[in-house]
Amino acid sequence: MGYLAGKNAVVTGGSRGSGRGIVEAFAAEGVRVVAIARSNGPLEELRKTVKSEIETVVGDATHPILAARLLANVKPQILVLNAGARGHKPSNQISHLGNILPPVAKRP
Repeated sequence: MGYLAGKNAVVTGGSRGSGRGIVEAFAAEGVRVVAIARSNGPLEELRKTVKSEIETVVGDATHPILAARLLANVKPQILVLNAGARGHKPSNQISHLGNILPPVAKRP
């Protein structure tokens, strides 16, 4: 078990791709993981293959009532907002990020 053991995490988009990998990695470290996704099938498969105990929730993570209930009940120390994430372009090639992310300081 790692230094994250005993922490609570919520991972949106946790049934496939990088979200699934994050769920698996956290579970291996002893993190109590709640994985959220819109489809039950991939969540069931995840629950069967992950050796540690995880909780799965079928739903839309952007729904305000679901989000509020999860935050209130799980009280996560770790929150991974992965739902809808796309890995098609490096972040430095996405033009709209300039309005969101601060400039990166260059080392001397």
